[in-house]
Amino acid sequence: MPSSRPAVGLISALFCLAPYEAIAADAGCLPETVRALQADAVNGDSNAQLLLGDKFASGCGVEADPGEAIKWYRKAGDGGDVRAEINLGWAYLLGKGVAKDDGAAFEWFHKAAEQGNAIAEGLLGSLYAEGRGVERNDVEAVAWLRKSAEAGEPNAQLGLARMLGLGRGVAKNDDEAMRWLRKSAAQGNVQAKRVLEGFESRKRAGDGQP
Repeated sequence: MPSSRPAVGLISALFCLAPYEAIAADAGCLPETVRALQADAVNGDSNAQLLLGDKFASGCGVEADPGEAIKWYRKAGDGGDVRAEINLGWAYLLGKGVAKDDGAAFEWFHKAAEQGNAIAEGLLGSLYAEGRGVERNDVEAVAWLRKSAEAGEPNAQLGLARMLGLGRGVAKNDDEAMRWLRKSAAQGNVQAKRVLEGFESRKRAGDGQP
């Protein structure tokens, strides 16, 4: 099996994206760019609201202000912008610009996952696996991780491999676990590569079990 360790800490172990990572294209840090975004954001443009949140989160063209970033992410998120929903989930999960609140993080990731976003699906699965912001439910964890993994999300592929290897929420299946582990490693997932290399090394040494 790829890993004998419990499948806990998946959020921090697998999804190492920085909070507020700009998913949309950077429009630049010039003051006039920020002013234009502010005008569009005030008029209800959700993409401008998202980008303005990014500016305040990173200090790009304005003084960094996590609270102001959250204000604009929330406006975009309330309008259904999936990227803002993910940023809000991270903010609540890590306590950046808002009080740390795993339940609120779960709700925002759930909103994004319901729109079919693969990253959010994987994060939601990890929250279910850890019991963070929601009662632990391994069956739900596997269901969301599988949706994300099938969409090509390498972190979720690694998480699903671990759940399959441990038989959590699904029948233990080392062969399928290895397939997902290899898919994740093939996409450059560093952790998956390390687990796979360790397994292959032990296999060459004659130890059939990692």
